Amino acid sequence: MPAAMLHQRLAELESNVRLLVESIRSPDAPADVGLPSQEAFSRIIAAEQRRIEIRTEVCPPKARDQTAWSILVAAYRAHDEGKVLSVTALGSFAHAPTTTALRWLDELVAEGLLTSRPDETDRRRRRIAISCTGRSALRAYAAKIGAER
Repeated sequence: MPAAMLHQRLAELESNVRLLVESIRSPDAPADVGLPSQEAFSRIIAAEQRRIEIRTEVCPPKARDQTAWSILVAAYRAHDEGKVLSVTALGSFAHAPTTTALRWLDELVAEGLLTSRPDETDRRRRRIAISCTGRSALRAYAAKIGAER
């Protein structure tokens, strides 16, 4: 991801965090109650920016979008728990409408990061699982994050 896009994404993230904090702050509370210091906030944002950079470095292009990433993470966790998920469940984990989740699932299956098969009990449904390639991408990401701590 080009540096300009990273900086734009970071600015959007900072703006969203500030809006979230403002929306949950009590109108009677002092401005800094419960909020991290500017230094701590800057560290949090820098760490988030680094995670985005690492995802860009180690993951296939289709896995870099936030919705696609959320779907992959949910599929990985389901794999660890011995579950296979439905399209609806993955869309819910990704906080995406079912139509958006379907579009991304098709992309991620085509990229070889997920597998899809018909549900044996209901042919209208698809069962989604993370593939070996998808697990490898998330492991590479986790290894890189872990190595930098």
